Amino acid sequence: MEFKIIKNDLDEYSFHNKLKVNLKTGLLFISSLEMQIAYKLILGSDKYLEDAKHIYELFKKDLNSNELKRLVNILNVEVNFEKIK
Repeated sequence: MEFKIIKNDLDEYSFHNKLKVNLKTGLLFISSLEMQIAYKLILGSDKYLEDAKHIYELFKKDLNSNELKRLVNILNVEVNFEKIK
């Protein structure tokens, strides 16, 4: 689990586009799936690319493809995105 302080526009984006997960013990907020994929593509190791691919394949029909493409372009990770598609 990572905790971050808002330091830039992407952190701000993640904060304002978070997902709410209902747990038995309370609420957990996570970044959007599109942001999780794009962030893992930045990290770029085989493990992170596999994680990104797994999220992409698992939630493909639920993802906002335009938003994912926008984040991929902003983060300049088009090459890694092509690897997981």
